[in-house]
Amino acid sequence: MKYIKSFLFIILIFFIYGCKSSNPTPIEPKSEIFSSQMMNAFEGYYSTLQFDSICQADNINKDLKKWRKLKLIDGETGEDVTQYIYIQSLGENEVIYRVQIINSSKMKITKRIRK
Repeated sequence: MKYIKSFLFIILIFFIYGCKSSNPTPIEPKSEIFSSQMMNAFEGYYSTLQFDSICQADNINKDLKKWRKLKLIDGETGEDVTQYIYIQSLGENEVIYRVQIINSSKMKITKRIRK
């Protein structure tokens, strides 16, 4: 009888523990740096002429040889996916540009900002 009571007590403990919510309590940010978030100001496919206009409007260098080069490989196709990164500013007003050349007249451009 004592064995059955102990067994039922253990089953009850497992049941109570198993029904407990596994979602952690949200942690409040401790500093202002966590109150901002990175977001895309724009992302899309643009022509080289549009890229020149973006560079001129945002006052950044349009020569991709002066940008940081990031060589990646597509995991599915094995193709080379080279991206160019330009960091205009870091910190509170962070602005980062990313360019991937699709072909001689088209590129994928992303501008990420911190707000």
